[in-house]
Amino acid sequence: MTPAPAISATLQVISGYVAVNRGGGARPVAGALELRVGDTVIARDGGSAVIVYQDGCRVQVDATQLAKVRGDAGDSKDKD
Repeated sequence: MTPAPAISATLQVISGYVAVNRGGGARPVAGALELRVGDTVIARDGGSAVIVYQDGCRVQVDATQLAKVRGDAGDSKDKD
């Protein structure tokens, strides 16, 4: 059995609709969630969240944006 990927960051939902896609479709998130490398965070209209990496770096994800979780915080955000 393959072990689960290590926790890379924590997602903190600030407001609105935020979802995480782990390769099987986007699932809504409320509150906080541990993220792994490869997870994609999606914020829709009115949505806002922060990805907090273990080194303390923070990546803001606002409405109509998405961010893919990487091994470090560098260049996580992509525009949709």
